[in-house]
Amino acid sequence: MAQPLKRAKLNSEQAQNIYAQSENNMSVHNISMNATLCSSLNLENLYKHFANCIYNPREFNCMRIDVPVSTRSIKKYVRLVNEKGDTQKRREGDVVSYDGTNVAISPPGVETTSQVVEAPKEEEATIPHGDATPEEQNATKEKIIINVSIFANGKIICTGNNSIEACKIAMKKIERKLKQLNFKNISIKNVTITNILAVYNIGFSIVLPVFAQYYKSVDYDPNVFPACKVKIAVTNESEKDTSEASEQAEGNFAWSTTRSTAERGRGTVDVVSASIFSTGNITLTGGRSYQNLQRCIDILYPYLIKSKSQH
Repeated sequence: MAQPLKRAKLNSEQAQNIYAQSENNMSVHNISMNATLCSSLNLENLYKHFANCIYNPREFNCMRIDVPVSTRSIKKYVRLVNEKGDTQKRREGDVVSYDGTNVAISPPGVETTSQVVEAPKEEEATIPHGDATPEEQNATKEKIIINVSIFANGKIICTGNNSIEACKIAMKKIERKLKQLNFKNISIKNVTITNILAVYNIGFSIVLPVFAQYYKSVDYDPNVFPACKVKIAVTNESEKDTSEASEQAEGNFAWSTTRSTAERGRGTVDVVSASIFSTGNITLTGGRSYQNLQRCIDILYPYLIKSKSQH
């Protein structure tokens, strides 16, 4: 009778090779983006002027609008942002901010998000159709629907899509419509990504009981949910540098209290929830940038290698 084969251990080089094969297997499914319109709104009189609008204050006290955005306008806006980034890179030698907003280079095949982004200007959201090629004309017909929720205090939330550019163009359309309705003080400010829902495919099957033994802080009950739930706190590197500089600047002043420091530290940390399934798919929520989601995968990867299925 043949003896059962022992599970082979992977060295660091083999682990790096496997990781290199599966590092671009993350797909973003939904992005939640918030902004403020810098003005209070009367939703009872405002919802009549919008098409595809639902307003039921008894159910939910906000105005929900489905804003269509063409794929051609998204591509045009991405081109304009890349051109601005290239010109800024030639001037200063690094990819830094334009108009005070940080822009990150996206890895190949994956769209990168930054912590704070800026809404497109009016000339960027307006796309001419006169000199369009046949492919661009077909792309113009393809529409992406963005779910926009507008509150009476001027807060606006965009969900329902995985494109940051589409959300920003939808916000600009709302701003332009409100200005046509004599809301002259309307201006989109504080555009922030609040949540990213992504799915990562690790490339091999996972033995969940083994993973639950290796990883300490894990919630695993197969009778309730068929996945291992893990929460990981990740620090935003971009905000960490700015917070340290502000702490040094405010350290000698009377208003530099412990409470403000704690609130500042809480804003620089993303608590990412990861659900690890036996098929090798990992659902990630709670992150506000692609870099933080990738850091969570880097933290989980050594434990995933140890609990890899041999079948």
